[in-house]
Amino acid sequence: MHPYIKPLSKIFKANENVEEALRSKAYLKGQFECFGIKTKIRRALINEFIIQYGLPDDNELDAIAIDLINQPQREFHYFAIELL
Repeated sequence: MHPYIKPLSKIFKANENVEEALRSKAYLKGQFECFGIKTKIRRALINEFIIQYGLPDDNELDAIAIDLINQPQREFHYFAIELL
């Protein structure tokens, strides 16, 4: 996992909602794992993350986006899309 993503992973795990994760996974027809973090909360967490850790350097963006997409949880995928 890229060093930029490690603190985000801890934030997502700390805010995991198991019941919502099961509902989300079912909604996505079992194609993705989820932390069960609703959009409004996820965006607030990401905003706090960016305030604390900043945006990645342009030369790291591709590697970070690919690493995010390769994570099993859907919330990482959403963050990759938002970064790009």
